[in-house]
Amino acid sequence: MPAPSAFANDVPVRCAVHATATALDADSAVVLDLKSQTYYELNETGYVLWAYLQEHDQATASELAEALCTHANADAAGDSVLTPATARTHTNTFLQSMRAAQLIVPAS
Repeated sequence: MPAPSAFANDVPVRCAVHATATALDADSAVVLDLKSQTYYELNETGYVLWAYLQEHDQATASELAEALCTHANADAAGDSVLTPATARTHTNTFLQSMRAAQLIVPAS
């Protein structure tokens, strides 16, 4: 069975109700799937995207990529560390893996 694709740019997504996250430090977290009692480790990128979804309740892939880009470039002193295209790639990877684990779901 092929891996599920990332959500389309305009489809709002949210964290699944059966998933909860705990920060490990400033750059990582774990998500617990309460259904399967499985932990998923999030790197800094995943943590930024998960935190954005929790703070905003829902977001589109485009909004998440923009938030990731803004976060990564916040301390860059004028130099872009993360391009919008790379942010979108990272966001798609995150959404694809979280969708496969059923931790991110359509907001509707």
